[in-house]
Amino acid sequence: MGDFDLFSIRLRELRKQKKMTQKKFAELVGTTSVTISAYENGTKKPSLDIALNIATKCNISLDWLCGLSEQKEFKLEVNTYGDIFSLLFKIEETGLNVYPDCKTEFDLSNKCYTVPFISFSCNKYIEKFFDDWKKLSELHKDESINNDLYNRWIESQIKEYDFPINTLEDQKEFIPPF
Repeated sequence: MGDFDLFSIRLRELRKQKKMTQKKFAELVGTTSVTISAYENGTKKPSLDIALNIATKCNISLDWLCGLSEQKEFKLEVNTYGDIFSLLFKIEETGLNVYPDCKTEFDLSNKCYTVPFISFSCNKYIEKFFDDWKKLSELHKDESINNDLYNRWIESQIKEYDFPINTLEDQKEFIPPF
């Protein structure tokens, strides 16, 4: 698959999901139906400005549109564990130390993990995620795994935890790690 093949496929998918004709979609993003058709058929490559405009107008991730990520929508809402973990990974990308390391503590009295400045009520999902992240982070730090493998693991975690947070029910199932 070429560089823009996935863009073409995802653009068509996006337009159909919105139940729009090429003409209506073109009006939405400020171009012509002929241009949209050419993008969808892969005979024309969009400029960065056009791709960014499509992503912005449709409230989707430019990374998804271009095939760099599986996360389609750009969202700030936190409804799933995957949303929480995705935000943590985004914070990590800034260079801030948010992943579990020797400074992460389990607070028995409050039943929570504390990462400097962040505290999470514990349950089986939070516990498993942080345990796994700590292991992978250590392998990534000592270069036992490369960036590509680490990033694929991140994407798999976001998908794995893409289910609603049910705090009360999830906490009932929590077993302290001692």
